[in-house]
Amino acid sequence: MSGGDRRPAGTERCSVRSFTGGSWREKEAEVVREISLDVCLNGRKLAAIACAGLHVEELAVGWLRSEGIIRNAREIAAATAGREGWSVDVRTAADWSGAGPSGEPEPLPLPAAGAATVSPERIFTLMGQMVDAADIHRRSRGTHGAALAGTAGIITVREDIGRHNCLDMLSGYALLNGIAGADKMILRTGRVSSDIVIKIWRMGVPAVISLSVPTALAVRIAERAGITLVGAVRAPSLTVYTHPERVGGA
Repeated sequence: MSGGDRRPAGTERCSVRSFTGGSWREKEAEVVREISLDVCLNGRKLAAIACAGLHVEELAVGWLRSEGIIRNAREIAAATAGREGWSVDVRTAADWSGAGPSGEPEPLPLPAAGAATVSPERIFTLMGQMVDAADIHRRSRGTHGAALAGTAGIITVREDIGRHNCLDMLSGYALLNGIAGADKMILRTGRVSSDIVIKIWRMGVPAVISLSVPTALAVRIAERAGITLVGAVRAPSLTVYTHPERVGGA
């Protein structure tokens, strides 16, 4: 069902004129692809998502999960991409009980005193690994990136033209592969806004770490959710905005 770790190109080539060092020249540039993906549930279209066309089954399942329409893998019978990869139809299983409540989930449990799960040095290492794995961004400079990580390291990395899409792909990947979020963390390249925190809350992941910074509303929601929010990660410095209990020495 899942797109797994396939690495589609995700880019196209075009001829451009480049101005460098005081002169113009013709060259080939690699630009990230953009398509409109139809997300369908039992044959009924629910959304159209602008994306790069990567890992579309994960994206569709993750979006449905973020919207509270799908809650666990038992509710999914199949997630099938159309022939051209521009649509995904998710078929529900007999266990599906309909869309869940749209309110906030329960706050996530905080670790016991002294039970920090990640050190600043480990954060710097994981962030570097995520950036190094973002090969589409390296080729096109046109994608956001995010990673799902655990205590053993990076589990998988996703890139897309939309920062929300990266997170939905990780959510779908985790759901389709039976990966629980309670001992995981999300790494991101982009700004952490309130809707990003809510998506991570619905995944049950207790920590989000970003190269960028959060909004004030994101900080308030993360505090309420029991999520550790770390931003402005630029070795050798970082900022912990909420629940420092999970970061060693904070």
